[in-house]
Parts: sequence; structure tokens; C-alpha cells
Amino acid sequence: MPPNLFIPYQPPNWPQFSPAEALKRGTLWPALYSPYESRMLEGRAEAQ
Repeated sequence: MPPNLFIPYQPPNWPQFSPAEALKRGTLWPALYSPYESRMLEGRAEAQ
């Protein structure tokens, strides 16, 4: 979902990732970062 559904404006003094870290994580703000964990990988780890 687009972050503007949750945060309609950029809050002042909100913590931010560094530019390089933001590119890696896909967001400037740690509060909006949520890593994707594939369920497909869970099955492979159990099968081995």
C-alpha cells in the first residue's frame, strides 16, 4: 500500500535512513520499513 494512505505529509524531525540505506530498504523512514520474508524459503529450509 502506498505510504500516503497512512502518512499524508512528511512529519518534521522524523528519523530517516541514510540515502544509501534508504535505497537498499526502499523507504526513507524506518517507521515504514518492513522486510519481506518469503514463505517459499520456509519450506525449503524445512525440506533440507
